[in-house]
Amino acid sequence: MVYIKILFFYIDDCDWCHWVSDEVVIYMNESRDFADVEFIKIDGHGIEPIYRGLRTGYEMSSEMDVHFFPTLVLVDEEEVEYHRIIGVANKDEYWYNLESKIKDIRNQGN
Repeated sequence: MVYIKILFFYIDDCDWCHWVSDEVVIYMNESRDFADVEFIKIDGHGIEPIYRGLRTGYEMSSEMDVHFFPTLVLVDEEEVEYHRIIGVANKDEYWYNLESKIKDIRNQGN
């Protein structure tokens, strides 16, 4: 099985970020279909060390060239980027893109 980590970059005053958090992340965390997917929420403007206690959300946003929110960065165990989804065009397209990218990653591991 392929390990998939999704770094979810958000900011507090972003309505689409709240939708991704409330709808997408919760659903995927509760669904058996996505048991191999780990979400890590990162406040893109955060100044407290949060990720592994080493980096702030602001630092990670800069390091990973994230300037628009929400952004999902799909990475492997070594944090090598597979795919990136920036913003939300519409809900149906967002779900389709995310599920397609996860399927692509899973197929690469087979």
